[in-house]
Amino acid sequence: METTGYYWYNLAQYIIEHDMKVFPANPYHVRCAGELDDDSPTKNDRKDPKTIAVLVKGGRYLVPYIHEADARY
Repeated sequence: METTGYYWYNLAQYIIEHDMKVFPANPYHVRCAGELDDDSPTKNDRKDPKTIAVLVKGGRYLVPYIHEADARY
């Protein structure tokens, strides 16, 4: 998932609580890697998941630390 604002935070916390792994990707890295794929700076929902999957497969992701006291909702 792309770590944009706080939108990803609650979903990541839920996934971690259910013993699954989360692989957040930096939005800047997603944009730059996407431009390398097709030499276009456009951002769209069809290109981003593929780009994020390539970043995660290559080990280019963040390891999140989500503290219980940080829960938003």
